[in-house]
Amino acid sequence: MEASPILVSATARKPDTEANLESETRKQEEYFKMLNGLPGDPIILLSVVNTKLRDYYQNLDVMCEDMNLSRAELEEKLNGIDYCYDQVRNQFV
Repeated sequence: MEASPILVSATARKPDTEANLESETRKQEEYFKMLNGLPGDPIILLSVVNTKLRDYYQNLDVMCEDMNLSRAELEEKLNGIDYCYDQVRNQFV
C-alpha cells in the first residue's frame, strides 16, 4: 500500500533540524523585541536606546527593568558593534 502524497509532503516539512530550531528561536526573539518597541538592527537599536536613556531613564538598569529587558542581552548586542555602556554619561559610547 502506497503512502498518501499529502501525508508524505506534510511530514517532510517538519522543522526538526538544529538550524531550523535556531531560526525559529531567532524569529521569536525578534518578535519579543518588537513587542518592547526595540528594533532588531543593532545600529538602530543603539540610537533608540541612547535616546530613551537621555530622555526618560536615569540609568540602564531602570530602563531595562521598566521595559522588561535583559541588560546582559542588550549590552551583548551593542558590544557586538563596539559600543559599551558609560554610567557617567548614561549612554552607549
